[in-house]
Amino acid sequence: MVKFVSATYRGSHSCLCCHVRSGCLALAAVYLITWSTMAVVEMVKLFWPDSYTGEIAYKKFDDVSYFVCDLLMVFISAVTIYGIFRYRPRLMAPFLIYLIVEFIVYCIEVLSLYIPLPSYAHPKNYISYVFYFPENDVVSSLSIKVMLMYTVVYAIVLGVKIFLIQSVWNCYKYVKEKEEENSLVQAVMKFRSENNPPAYEDIGKMPPYDEIVKMPPKEFLFYEPPPAYRAM
Repeated sequence: MVKFVSATYRGSHSCLCCHVRSGCLALAAVYLITWSTMAVVEMVKLFWPDSYTGEIAYKKFDDVSYFVCDLLMVFISAVTIYGIFRYRPRLMAPFLIYLIVEFIVYCIEVLSLYIPLPSYAHPKNYISYVFYFPENDVVSSLSIKVMLMYTVVYAIVLGVKIFLIQSVWNCYKYVKEKEEENSLVQAVMKFRSENNPPAYEDIGKMPPYDEIVKMPPKEFLFYEPPPAYRAM
């Protein structure tokens, strides 16, 4: 059995106690369920509002925006699961980009708790109902022990996000390697089918001597005919 090995992937195949592919499938499934639930909630708020106020147009536009974003994330998660199953790494790229952007936004929010940032630099001004961090003035009024506890919790969350990004990246490289192996195998099988390969029992046999002699001289390294076959 011939094994085609690609030089693309040199990472780990494990993700905690499971394979990196299984771990990424579970992660994408969790995101799919979460964003599907949020999409259902936004759909209920959009089509069955509890009450009508003077700001109904603004609230409805807000709900539509959240609903569209939720549907987009559901689509990205579903496409990621399909890409992992079918070994298509290009379909995993949007999910990986989302995790990286989420990590960057989270870092900015954590940094804003300790360093005053301009109002336009806060992601919560553009993305509502996603981040639930306390304000900077509230954090500064807390004791040192509480601040230390906040810092430890944020560091753990950042570590988990880095681990998830690394796992998805390893899965991306693994799936890309498998895609290259499958394409190489298909190319070899197509080449063999188009060139009429010999039967299995004739692979190790030498061609007939008469056929060798009748071949044009340019096929030989030397212009002299080959020696006759001798029985071993």
